[in-house]
Amino acid sequence: MLVNLGIFGYNKVSIYLQICVVGLYMKKYENEEFMKSARTIMFQFAKFSAVGLTCFGVDYGLLIILTEFTSLEYFSSSAISFIVSTLLNYVLSMRFVFSGKEGMTRWAELLIFITLSVIGLGLNQMIMWIVVEEMKIFYLFAKILSSIIVSVFNFISRKVFLE
Repeated sequence: MLVNLGIFGYNKVSIYLQICVVGLYMKKYENEEFMKSARTIMFQFAKFSAVGLTCFGVDYGLLIILTEFTSLEYFSSSAISFIVSTLLNYVLSMRFVFSGKEGMTRWAELLIFITLSVIGLGLNQMIMWIVVEEMKIFYLFAKILSSIIVSVFNFISRKVFLE
C-alpha cells in the first residue's frame, strides 16, 4: 500500500522512499531470521562438539590402551576405538544433538548412522594410513588430524540425513 508522502500526490521520490523503507524492513526481517537460524545451528554445533570431544576422549584413550598395552597394531586399534566411540556417539548425539526425522524409526536412524559412520571409518583409516605410513607422522598426531576431518564430515552428513 502506497502512502501519499508528496504534496503533488504519488511522485517518484515518495514511491522510491516507500520502497526503500519496505526493503529495509524486509532486509531486517530476513537478517533476524538468518541470525536466529545461525544461532540455532551454532548451538547445535556446540552440543555436537561437546559430544564429539567426549567420544574423541574415548576413541583416543582406547587407541592408546589397545596399541601400547596389547599386541595390537595402531591400524587395528584405531578401527576398534573408532567403532566403540561411534556407538557412544550415536547414543549421545541422538539424545542431545539431533532431533531425528519425523516418521523415521530408531532402526532406520541407527542404520543411517552406522552407514555414515562406516564411511567415516573409511576416511579415518585412509587418513591414518596416509599420515602414518606415507608422511611418517606419529600415529597419535595422525589421529588428531583424522578426527578433525572426520568430525566435519560427521556433522554435515548427520545434519543432512538424520534431521
